[in-house]
Amino acid sequence: MGPAETLNSAGMAFVLDELGAPLQDKHGDRLAPVALVPETYVRNPRGKHECLELFARHGIELPDTPPMAVHRGRIDLLEDHLRRDPQLLTRTYAHREIWPPELGCHDDETLALHGTPLAGGTLLHLASYGTSANGSSSDMLCGVNSSAPSSVITMSSSRRTPNSPRM
Repeated sequence: MGPAETLNSAGMAFVLDELGAPLQDKHGDRLAPVALVPETYVRNPRGKHECLELFARHGIELPDTPPMAVHRGRIDLLEDHLRRDPQLLTRTYAHREIWPPELGCHDDETLALHGTPLAGGTLLHLASYGTSANGSSSDMLCGVNSSAPSSVITMSSSRRTPNSPRM
């Protein structure tokens, strides 16, 4: 489903709601289009948030995790997690927590085509990468150490921070 890869929420809504197409790829895999949304190389935070909410309305159970709250741009969900775990903003997240396999996301980190490795990073790494350019999740993360290194070592052998220039 092309609209998933390009984070075209209006196109995705048209395909699913107007045309009544099933949420699946050409092989019948219901999670293939879902996995494209968090893993894609396209930067369209609003489209990403709207696609994920559309999938939820179409019966996809999105994990109730802090990284998914950031993917969804749902500050209300992030606040709920923060109330339960005040250390949330300093915690680092593994690849599978950021790109959940239960949504069809790949274990192979090179297949998450987002560009910059985020495994071992904080929620601020995820939010600052462009998943929430509208500021909703980034605002929630104000005051977090923006120089916190992720555990990922890049080709330049330097540790990535949310302030690091993108490759």
